[in-house]
Amino acid sequence: GCVWAATSSNGIFKQWEHGASFRNFTFQQNEKQSLTSNSISTVFCDQSGQVWVAYNGTGLARYLPATEGFEPFGTDMPEIQDQQIYFIVEDYQSNLWMGVENGIICIGRNAIAAGGPIVGTKDVKLLRDASDMLRQLKPRNSACIARNGELFAGRNNLLAHFSPDRIKINQRQAPVYITNMTLPYRNNEEIES
Repeated sequence: GCVWAATSSNGIFKQWEHGASFRNFTFQQNEKQSLTSNSISTVFCDQSGQVWVAYNGTGLARYLPATEGFEPFGTDMPEIQDQQIYFIVEDYQSNLWMGVENGIICIGRNAIAAGGPIVGTKDVKLLRDASDMLRQLKPRNSACIARNGELFAGRNNLLAHFSPDRIKINQRQAPVYITNMTLPYRNNEEIES
């Protein structure tokens, strides 16, 4: 197996085999498959061997072993790219769960398996900070999936847990009604068309 180490200012390091030297991956301005930042918040290897890299506040990428490069993931999804990712764990259904600034993101296995861009929001779900539990989940790499499938995450005297397979996302958008509107008029004059 490999050993991966994330740093806050020097990219990531990979050791291929025990006793071998580490290779340092850093941002290289003219390389298309370079890291996009040297500030890494976490690195995670899923059950299929895919390595995920979360940048400090600027999104997510996956490692491409054939080229030893990195591919941005979900670049068209602000739920991923505009977030500080604090942890990544994988549940038993191969979904990735990420603790972010304003909640928890779940990336469905279909989006992961597609290998390309995410085509719809049904594969990426953001559980917003509607509860105290989600507001407090800002730990760095302090999350895990237990044998019974529950996700545990801790921070500042708080240990939160839930069963990812029991989370139901309400896909229905609530209607919005405008009941009043005020526009700035001068001296109650009508605006000319």
